[in-house]
Amino acid sequence: MPILPKDIIQKTEQDFTEPERYVVKTILFGIYGRESAFYSNSAICRGVLYLANGNLQNIVNDILPMLRLDPRDFGSSAAYKANIPPAFLDIPFSEVEFHLEKIYGDREEPPTEIWEE
Repeated sequence: MPILPKDIIQKTEQDFTEPERYVVKTILFGIYGRESAFYSNSAICRGVLYLANGNLQNIVNDILPMLRLDPRDFGSSAAYKANIPPAFLDIPFSEVEFHLEKIYGDREEPPTEIWEE
C-alpha cells in the first residue's frame, strides 16, 4: 500500500474532524494508487485538499466527480482556488509560500495575470 506524503497527512489532520479523517485518508489512498497522465498522485491529493477546504461533502459531491470527468479541469480549479500556478500542486503545502516568494518577490499573492485569458 502506498504511503501518503507527510504534508498531505498533516493537512488532512489539520482540516478535518476525527471521524472524517479516516474517510478522507481512505479516499486519498485510493487516488494515490492511480496514475494520471496530467498530474502526479501527490498533486492530485493536494488538489483535493485545496478544493475541499475542510469539507468532506465537497470531496464526495463535487471533487471526485470532477476528477473522474476531466483531471485537467480539476487541476486548474484546484490551482485557481489555492491561487498558485498548477505546477505548484506538486510542491508540499509547507513549501508553497517559499517558492511563491522566490518567483514573485515580496508579493503576498501571485499576480492575477497568471489567470487572465
